[in-house]
Amino acid sequence: MKLVKMNLIIACFLSTILSCFSCGNDSEYVMPDFSFLNVDKAKMYFDNEGEEKSFAVLSASMDFSVSMSEGTNTWANYRIDKKNVIVKVEKNPSNEVRTGIITIQSEGKTSQVKIQQGFTRILAVYVYKSNEVFPEYSKMTHQNYEYAQKKVSYN
Repeated sequence: MKLVKMNLIIACFLSTILSCFSCGNDSEYVMPDFSFLNVDKAKMYFDNEGEEKSFAVLSASMDFSVSMSEGTNTWANYRIDKKNVIVKVEKNPSNEVRTGIITIQSEGKTSQVKIQQGFTRILAVYVYKSNEVFPEYSKMTHQNYEYAQKKVSYN
């Protein structure tokens, strides 16, 4: 066990020395740029009932601006909570498909999130007893009924 640990230490030491020699004396060496701008969701889908969802802005800077594509602000709005952008959409009684783009900018970098509303969630109901209580009919999209009785055969 001690021999394995010693070999690992020697290997790390040698790799460090070799990496320093490979750098040479390059005076034009530039530190890598660690600035970035990204979001944790590229697309967000909303149902027609109106919802609120959020995405996180992954940025090296706390300074970023948010904007929406033209026309999107008639059915959606946003607010910023630290590095989270909370998007809220209004109810969509016409069931039309609405699409928008939220653009985030920080230090010359841009990231976008596509938002879409206009699909309907499926609420399937499977009733297997005649005395089952149904959920509200207006929320159902699919219904399955089963009133068969189990047959028992005796041999």
